[in-house]
Amino acid sequence: MKRGDEVRELERKCRILVENMGQGVCLLNRNMEIDFVNDRLLEMSGYTRDELSGKKAHTFLEGMNRKLSRVELKNRLRGKSSTYALPAKTKGGKDLFLSISGVPLFDRERKFNGSFAIISDITERKRLQDRLEERAIELEKEVEKRTGQLVELYRGVAVTEERNRLAQEIHDGLAQTLATSLLKIELCERLVDDNPEKVK
Repeated sequence: MKRGDEVRELERKCRILVENMGQGVCLLNRNMEIDFVNDRLLEMSGYTRDELSGKKAHTFLEGMNRKLSRVELKNRLRGKSSTYALPAKTKGGKDLFLSISGVPLFDRERKFNGSFAIISDITERKRLQDRLEERAIELEKEVEKRTGQLVELYRGVAVTEERNRLAQEIHDGLAQTLATSLLKIELCERLVDDNPEKVK
């Protein structure tokens, strides 16, 4: 096989791979304009190839997400790769949460020549994560409430135990004092006729 044929065959295989990936693929030129998107990205975004082609990547984002995208694209110009997540909307206004892995591309002279990104729709994962976090907060509040109830229960048990201890102490001490007093009274009764001075 000739060199040109090998290159064309490799390009064909790469195109098949890119078009059949489960993630979106986006290729930006050196001006950070969209040169290529695969069918999966079109499906995720709801836009057509013509609507995306030639546009700046951050055009489809709003507010802080647009700023974050610009910062990330500037990192590509500096030769830095990164993976980040941000919320976005489809053409129809449906909320998405995307994970974007971007890498810079360079020509043979090592000059910046664009960027390549793999874009994954992690909306469902983000929803599940948010629900788990909400549930964890609910569980923490429930544990705090139950802990408070246990503290009150133990406090009540401690108070009851202390009352019982005091009652037992009073009972035992008082019983001993009464018994001693009764014995002394009986002794006094016996001695009253025989020895009145001792009785006093």
